[in-house]
Amino acid sequence: MSDVQVWTLIGVFAATMFGVIGIITTSFTKTMNAGFAGVGYRIEAVESRLEAKIEKLDAKLSAKIDLLDRDISVIAHRVFPEEPT
Repeated sequence: MSDVQVWTLIGVFAATMFGVIGIITTSFTKTMNAGFAGVGYRIEAVESRLEAKIEKLDAKLSAKIDLLDRDISVIAHRVFPEEPT
């Protein structure tokens, strides 16, 4: 092989390697972005389910607190009856 042919092969090999590296980098970036987006959707789904459960628990606790408040009010009126003024 002549000197020109060797340098041509080196140039073709270098261009091919840069192309392959570019394709792999682009593919890897797209794959990572898709993976992160999928994780984001899963986190949103978990957040919405958690918010629904928290609201349900809050409603239950509010109902129990209202009942407790009513019971304590009745006890307070029995223990400390209001005196007529």
